[in-house]
Amino acid sequence: TIGTFAHSLAISEKNPGLVAIGESSTIHFWKIPKIKRLSSSSSSVVEGAGLDASKVVEEGSEGYAVNSVWKGIQNKVMAMAFSPHEAGVLAYGDDHGFVATRRVGSEDFQLFDHHQSS
Repeated sequence: TIGTFAHSLAISEKNPGLVAIGESSTIHFWKIPKIKRLSSSSSSVVEGAGLDASKVVEEGSEGYAVNSVWKGIQNKVMAMAFSPHEAGVLAYGDDHGFVATRRVGSEDFQLFDHHQSS
């Protein structure tokens, strides 16, 4: 779950099932399973108020996974983008001008010089 407002969102082009959500002092990485395309005759999938996930998620696909990181993040994460060249690398910037990169699944990050407005 998200503790505050989501300030930014990024979806990986290399892995469309990977989403990053930036909030105050935290980035949440969500891994979303591949979903089957259902035909209109698949009405039996709906059971009561919900869906039977075993019939909707592609075979061999893992379920949802969430990893939250906060090490080195001290402000609102206002902008994010996944690298179009290297899978699992996220660049982000905060509301105080700090810019960093982080690899998904790692606590390590690389902080760059920050910009201060005059």
